[in-house]
Amino acid sequence: MLLSRLRSSPRAGELFEITHGDRQAVISEQGASLVQVRVAGTDLLWVANQDGYAGNSSHGQLLVPWPGRIPDGRYCFGGCTYQLPIDDLVTNSAIHGLVRWRPWQLAARSTSALKLSHRLLALPGYPFSLALEQSYSWNGPELEMVTTATNLSNRAAPFGFGHHPYFTVGTPSVDDAVLQVPATHYFEPDGWAAPRGPAVPVDGTRYDFRSPVPIGATELDVTYTHLVPDADGCARLSLASPDGALRVTCTYHPPVRFLQLYSGDTLAEAKRAGLAIEPYTCAPNCFNNGMGLVELAPGSSLSIRWSITAG
Repeated sequence: MLLSRLRSSPRAGELFEITHGDRQAVISEQGASLVQVRVAGTDLLWVANQDGYAGNSSHGQLLVPWPGRIPDGRYCFGGCTYQLPIDDLVTNSAIHGLVRWRPWQLAARSTSALKLSHRLLALPGYPFSLALEQSYSWNGPELEMVTTATNLSNRAAPFGFGHHPYFTVGTPSVDDAVLQVPATHYFEPDGWAAPRGPAVPVDGTRYDFRSPVPIGATELDVTYTHLVPDADGCARLSLASPDGALRVTCTYHPPVRFLQLYSGDTLAEAKRAGLAIEPYTCAPNCFNNGMGLVELAPGSSLSIRWSITAG
């Protein structure tokens, strides 16, 4: 079912469809989340619910102003200590930022493009204000996404970005999907909370997907880094069906420096049904470890761009 035919959802708000030929994308008012991408009737994203609601697994959500978990919700910045609300009770962490459940406002719309905006006002655990814009547009066969954050505060603000779609290439589970990840290093997982540094080479490990290989039984909940760019400066990851008939390519522009991959083994339902491929500008827990953390100066902006193609 094409979610945009619902037009709105009691849980996720208005649903916006943008199209180009036989390609469709659906975005929700709640969190400006990417909830569906279709090419010639084939779904590229695995969704948890049929009404656009992201659910507990963050399907398609934007992770701003930080991705991943901040253990105990506590961090120091600019000489001050802050306490964020704990919203992951299993790991006692603050998870995936502050805007993924909030309504975003329509800023511009055409048949093939959409822009939503949100103003994040200061909170006790994050006393900074950000103007956020999220655009989705079809540029021929490519779905391009641009996130722009502008610091409205009178002091520097800590900032990180992530996006959390789950991909599918039509296989019943991710096991048979063929994955290629352009990264030479990864962080040893540290429970569910934060990466254990420093990054180590993927050589000889189960996390080495530099050449396309089936995922198999490999459990992925890992942060990749040291992305290897192509000649144009962009890094490209691919996920393909076993016969190669369907291949999804994600293109990441700087400042995306990390990729979080999660095969859904800890989900309560539909385990390993889709592969979360999450572009990050920073490592999880960047507010404490500083890896990729952006100190956004007053009045300054940062834009993050990535895209999806399939064929």
